[in-house]
Amino acid sequence: MQRPLWTLAASAPSIKTEDLLPPDYEPMKPVRFFGKNSLPAFTQFEKICCRTPAGQDSDQLWGYNETRVRGVVGPGYFVVHDTPESASGGTAFDYTMLPQRPAHGWPPIKPNDAGLSRFVYNETIDYMRRVARDVFIGSATRGDKPMDSYFVLVREAI
Repeated sequence: MQRPLWTLAASAPSIKTEDLLPPDYEPMKPVRFFGKNSLPAFTQFEKICCRTPAGQDSDQLWGYNETRVRGVVGPGYFVVHDTPESASGGTAFDYTMLPQRPAHGWPPIKPNDAGLSRFVYNETIDYMRRVARDVFIGSATRGDKPMDSYFVLVREAI
């Protein structure tokens, strides 16, 4: 069901990082996005995001993935940024970039090209489209090639 939803969401207006988390949201305060992916295992996860500290790349978000297997393959840190030039979506969770530091209480930042993380997050960029106000659909790519892997995200109430 997620591939057709991704295709249908292409007709929605392109999103920006501010659609995921408003620009006036408190910097470094985490927000959870509950996710369900199309993979055969470990289908439930969370993307934990925050606005960057005041004065730093205010058009970006920082975050990581929370999963049952985070200790083995994670934490899968990323930077969320706008991708207006992409036909895939206006915003991306970019695992090729790492936050400058974790928010309070977050796990230590680890590179995505080390250990088992490289099989999950290395060279991965997830492009996003809007489904509803707080609901988004994503499509994973690796090395600019679609992976035929999709996920739905629902933002917690803020």
